[in-house]
Amino acid sequence: MQKDFYLDLSDEVIAICEELLRRAKEWHLPIRRKENFVGFGKIHGFYMFWISRKDEGDYFKARSEYACERLQEIVHYPLIAENKDAILDAAQAIYREYLAHGSEFPRKSRIKTPDPLKGEGAQNSWHGVARHAVSEWRGATEERGQAASGTELLQTAQVFLRNADALLLLLSNEIRSARTKDVWKRYVLTDAETLEQISKDYSLTRERIRQLVKRGNREIADLFVRYCTYEKREIFDTYILPMAQALENASCDLPVFLQSAFADWGERKKKVVLQLLFGEENGAALVEACEKYQKKVTEPAKKQNGIAEKLARLQTMIRYPTAVYADTGEKIGTFVMEKEYTHISKFRKLLEKMQGYLHFVQNPNIVYYSTAKTDHRPSFLLEFENGRRVLVLVLPTLNMAFSYNLKRFWALRDFCKRRGYGYLIVDDREQALWDLECLPVDPALKSALDAILLSKGRILWDDIFEMKKTHDLTNSLIVAYVLQSKLHFVMDPYFCICSFT
Repeated sequence: MQKDFYLDLSDEVIAICEELLRRAKEWHLPIRRKENFVGFGKIHGFYMFWISRKDEGDYFKARSEYACERLQEIVHYPLIAENKDAILDAAQAIYREYLAHGSEFPRKSRIKTPDPLKGEGAQNSWHGVARHAVSEWRGATEERGQAASGTELLQTAQVFLRNADALLLLLSNEIRSARTKDVWKRYVLTDAETLEQISKDYSLTRERIRQLVKRGNREIADLFVRYCTYEKREIFDTYILPMAQALENASCDLPVFLQSAFADWGERKKKVVLQLLFGEENGAALVEACEKYQKKVTEPAKKQNGIAEKLARLQTMIRYPTAVYADTGEKIGTFVMEKEYTHISKFRKLLEKMQGYLHFVQNPNIVYYSTAKTDHRPSFLLEFENGRRVLVLVLPTLNMAFSYNLKRFWALRDFCKRRGYGYLIVDDREQALWDLECLPVDPALKSALDAILLSKGRILWDDIFEMKKTHDLTNSLIVAYVLQSKLHFVMDPYFCICSFT
């Protein structure tokens, strides 16, 4: 309502007016505002109910029965808080009466042709179809068919989208205020700028821009209701009727159809249009349903893309010391381990996600290196679709620089070269040994570690803790420094960095 209409009204009375406005929009009734008058539902040449302001006071008025006769009993209540329930009940009753008998009302010459889709009154030309579609969707089970043929769905959705887009542009061009029109188009139609960005161009607050967008939404909603009541028949025939026909012809669930139509639209634009076409409550529910459907469709593809990326990265980390392929016919058993360590478990879970792209054996019974104390086996054997076999050794990051592990790495490389395997030495963060060897080490950090090594002959773990106070020092950087400086870790004392002797 206009601000001047609210002048001198109490908060309770303003609340009644706002509730009537809310219900009228929910019922898709045309609203006519004048300086001292607000009418609701002018469809057959007169109003369902209205509020009038005269010298003696403000009144709510309605016809006791919905008919086309002007001379009949009028319900009328003073617009005061005590009459709120009676006023709202009267509005509800007259609306229900119309829904029950709307198609039976006599038509005067001024009444436009009824909706050819449903044979109902002009006011139901679009909203009757929309209500039916929403009702079917609400009552459908989740197992309902997703779509007919892809081509048929696409063609029907394109008709709906093309007319919705053109209608929205037409409606937005009729916003009265040039500033409101520009703000609304920038925020909703382009769906690229934030309230903050637009507010700076107009030297306004974000809240003021939000209010202008809301005003634009309200004007567009009012215009759409007018077009649905045949105030402009050429617009109805050009845009709204094809949309209604496309909606009726859609042979799939409503959210599936709408998401197919509006897939390339921004979220703001989609939200505004769905609420415009299907009402605020249903529009919000459809936005949520479309997002849910889209997530259901894209999630598997997104997951597959993620797996493909991980697989591609894994393959780039592998080294092949020879062009010869290992014998894939050789049966490889497993070696029973008493315990699965955390770093092994983490890498196993990564490989499990890639099943279907590769086959793996955990703890393969392949002895690639033997010492007087033990036999050494890889953590995993990988078999790719291209026929390559790869041995993987997984260790915690710091263990990559132990002197005895360096000997294991050289032995694994030589074994794979002789037998035709690829090999991968990786830590619990999926960093390959050769990536750690190339990791850049800050020159200041390297100089500080070199100074300790020169003065003491070794770097103790206590020295590392002290260094962490002044430098960004991670386990990966420590290993990178050790490998690049041709040093190694020893266990006595604990994690001591020493030179090879």
